[in-house]
Amino acid sequence: LNAEDLVYAKKAAAGALEGALNDNGMAAVVTISGKINSGITRDRSVLLSALSTILPRSLYRSDAAECPKIEYYQADLIENKHNNQALGDAIEQVFKCNPGMDVSRDYNVAEQQAEATARRVLNVNNQDVRTSCSSIAEFVRRMSRLPGRRTLILVSPGFLSVEQEAASAEQEIIQVAAQSNVTISALDARGLYTTELNASEKSPSFGTLLTQSDYRRSAMTLAEGVMAELADGTGGTYFHNSNDLDAGFKTLTQAPKVVYLLELPLDNIKPDGSYHRLKVKVTREGLQVQARRGYLVAKPEKNKK
Repeated sequence: LNAEDLVYAKKAAAGALEGALNDNGMAAVVTISGKINSGITRDRSVLLSALSTILPRSLYRSDAAECPKIEYYQADLIENKHNNQALGDAIEQVFKCNPGMDVSRDYNVAEQQAEATARRVLNVNNQDVRTSCSSIAEFVRRMSRLPGRRTLILVSPGFLSVEQEAASAEQEIIQVAAQSNVTISALDARGLYTTELNASEKSPSFGTLLTQSDYRRSAMTLAEGVMAELADGTGGTYFHNSNDLDAGFKTLTQAPKVVYLLELPLDNIKPDGSYHRLKVKVTREGLQVQARRGYLVAKPEKNKK
């Protein structure tokens, strides 16, 4: 979360705490970074105090002055998908930021610098996503031991999941939550967001600007995927595309009317790491179904010698 979105999210969350907890209700305010943990309590003052101390934290936060300026989505295109356009954009940025470099003489140097930046961005952000998934999974496991109805509300601008390990971790979270009767709901704290670059993020050339805007648009859309999957797969609700975060929290603190746990045999499914889509339908009219969109069958781990 950036600082501006966090302010609105904290204010809406504080309002939700006023009406969400009844005499038997308990709650905790925790952050994925691990810096804030109010503990399970009925004391609203403790929860509000924890909310007030939350600050934006990230393993990787890009600097407006950094060059080449490569985000996670573009780094994945360069390193994993070997996209020449993405690499060419990064190389162009290197030359624009270093007027003393000559294209014919220093092209290899610029290419190496662009690729090195992409590798660093990809590695750090991969670790960031793994940490996020690991923290959410641990929250679910701890909640599974609590009595009564258990709901986790994930407040986030979303995050990309580009590696196989992260996709497997996401599926594991859904599996554990479903087995433990933990509902995960998600709130996109960006509200009605814009995908356009702001003045501080403008690129050095018009061509680069168009490319960066396209990458920003794709990345911000894909970032919703994990939160939508976690909500759908556990019977929760995904609140997004709205600036009314107060209404969002009110919606997410309400329990689903009916929850079913359906089991699917996987006898003839090969563990090849592929993703299999699911579609759940009901014959009764007037019902809204939220169900897991699919599942991932991870490859067996190789024995290490």
